[in-house]
Amino acid sequence: MATVVLLLLAVGAFLALGMARAPMWAWAAAVGLLTLIATHGNFGLLTWIAWLPFLALMALGWWIGRPLRRGLFTKDGRSLADVLDELARELKRRNDKAAS
Repeated sequence: MATVVLLLLAVGAFLALGMARAPMWAWAAAVGLLTLIATHGNFGLLTWIAWLPFLALMALGWWIGRPLRRGLFTKDGRSLADVLDELARELKRRNDKAAS
């Protein structure tokens, strides 16, 4: 019964992380916490295998996080979201001007 409750709580936590668009480190922390609770603090071969998803997420977040953050900004320091927002406003202004 405790396993079912743990799985339901984990599914709920993972859904909440997905809806909040949580960063990779938050996903890794959730997987690590789930693994720690599921293994009850025991350490054996199966426990080390169970920790592999946590370690993989941590490594993936560290490996792709920095280049991805650098890639989301333009050379003048503005974020791509700001640039696209500015382009959308300019396009709307031109469409409104052409329609009138």
